[in-house]
Amino acid sequence: MSDKKAISSLRLGIVLFVAMMLLCVIIRPVGLVVNSGISYYGNYIDTIVPYLIAFMSASFLMWRMSDLIIVKNKTDYFLKVGLKAVSIMLIGIMITPYNFLDIVHKTFGTATFLLQLFMMIATSQYLKMNVVNILLIALVMTSGLFAFIFLLQSSGFMVEAQVVFQVSIWLLLLSYLKEHRRQTIK
Repeated sequence: MSDKKAISSLRLGIVLFVAMMLLCVIIRPVGLVVNSGISYYGNYIDTIVPYLIAFMSASFLMWRMSDLIIVKNKTDYFLKVGLKAVSIMLIGIMITPYNFLDIVHKTFGTATFLLQLFMMIATSQYLKMNVVNILLIALVMTSGLFAFIFLLQSSGFMVEAQVVFQVSIWLLLLSYLKEHRRQTIK
């Protein structure tokens, strides 16, 4: 695995995604309370560009990261394939607006969250169990649960839960890659 390049790709993906989502919130803060999730921002002219940049850059960088993984065990293989699948599903989420393709959009979104959750479980066995990683795992589980609960309700904090989930997942993947790199160097 070219861990250094994969780590750089993941860091860039996190920064771009968060920056573009933050820009969407600044442009249209009402999205935080309408409980439509991150996808709310893909339905408006004033937020469509940062929304598309967030999703396309995350998709591209996840695909790139998956190409950098050299498979040494089943977890590496699962992560490589999983990242490619998440990359494709992010595009699926992006091109299926919930306001008229709701079931397709929710299917892509739910499948993406579940796959990311399974990827976190698979990689967490290799993580150094320090306070940061334990908190990140707790954040993934809690924010994922809240995102699911808010999906079923008409009001709530779905955008916040989804962003926390995504960033926590990506930070855990970053931790996995760093640990993998340390073990490879030894």
